[in-house]
Amino acid sequence: MSAKFACKGTGSCCSHIRGFVGEDDKKFFEEFAYGRLPLVQLMPIERTSFPLWDWEAKRFRNAALRLNIEPKIIPSRAVYDQNENRTIIVTYSIDSDACTFLQEGKCAIYNERAFICRLFPFQKSPFLKTNEEFSAESLFGGCPAISGIVPNIPGDFREMISFLHESFNSTFLSAVENDYVTSWINRTIIDLMKKKAMMPAMNHPYKFLIKRMENSEKIDLTDFLVEKAIYSRFEMEEIINSFESNVHANSRLKEVLYDFNSTNETP
Repeated sequence: MSAKFACKGTGSCCSHIRGFVGEDDKKFFEEFAYGRLPLVQLMPIERTSFPLWDWEAKRFRNAALRLNIEPKIIPSRAVYDQNENRTIIVTYSIDSDACTFLQEGKCAIYNERAFICRLFPFQKSPFLKTNEEFSAESLFGGCPAISGIVPNIPGDFREMISFLHESFNSTFLSAVENDYVTSWINRTIIDLMKKKAMMPAMNHPYKFLIKRMENSEKIDLTDFLVEKAIYSRFEMEEIINSFESNVHANSRLKEVLYDFNSTNETP
């Protein structure tokens, strides 16, 4: 029986939300995220805080109105569409050193948290393909509650998936689902480009590109997909609900764990 992850409720993950970018991600951002690729980073790396998908930002803004809190939510990554001189916002960030929903050391919207909150202490799942050499340690951010778990993570991939699922349960599912959402976003942008539904600006001088984006009309990606009839509003809501319910993560884990359990059954 593996050790179980239990949040200690220190609030440290919410009280220092800037500068979470790892060294490998930082290098990628510096090389590609400031105008070379369709998805453009709108904030300097040192100001970057945790990302919110556009539908999560809407939820956070509604919660802030209800709680009379200034959310400080601003766009953080977007595509500049040259077809229509519009900025299509993919993610937002809370522009603050501490999460604005951290009230008296507790999360004021715990049941409405975003993926980035629900997946902590994960930074990514083992299913996310990156160019860096894989290590179990690279999956996690800093959290004292994982010190007794990480050293025991198996080296075999399928055993590791089973171990992480047992040790972290819904937290691990959220990490897997969030990586699925990231892949879905990237595939969607590429598909929109192929269909000529958008023409992203790439390899433009960053200062020039940012100025154009600042002066352009803004629209969230999910609203853009509905506007362009890629999905109906109902279909878009169903897709978001499937993300929020970890549907794809559950499916992925069933595939891997069924395989694993089948190969380890006693004849």
